[in-house]
Amino acid sequence: MKENVIYSSSVRKLNDELGTSFPEQAIYYHLYQLDNTIENRALFDVWEADIWIPAKKIVIEYDGSYYHSLKTAVERDNKKNIFFAESGIRLIRVKDTSEHVLEHWNNDHSILYYHPDNNYMNLGVVISMLIKEIFSKEVSIEINHIEIYNRYIELRKEHSLQA
Repeated sequence: MKENVIYSSSVRKLNDELGTSFPEQAIYYHLYQLDNTIENRALFDVWEADIWIPAKKIVIEYDGSYYHSLKTAVERDNKKNIFFAESGIRLIRVKDTSEHVLEHWNNDHSILYYHPDNNYMNLGVVISMLIKEIFSKEVSIEINHIEIYNRYIELRKEHSLQA
């Protein structure tokens, strides 16, 4: 029970105070294990990328269902799509959907649809699908909520000290 309370407050803190989401940080955490040149919150001109994989020229954006359904966010996302396409960078969107569907890619593998379950336990499937798509590796991922949250806090501290 105590772990659920820690998890719950950790996720809220990521969302509210740090301007990111737990799924975004979990994706970053696991991809970084495969390639330590991957960047979180990378800046491109006026755009911020959730996850930047320089060796593959791929950006990953995690689109939460509420925020990314707002009209202003949809317009901004469309402009971001154009910017990255014109820059020769592949953009993969992981879209949080309210539909109860299994995780799946759209036809051109630019969008990976995902319906979060309680405590994001099925997020491992999404991360495994991304790893297979990007690195051509078959893996099984177990999500360690506390480790991911703590790693993100460490990175934020490192970056704030560098500024």
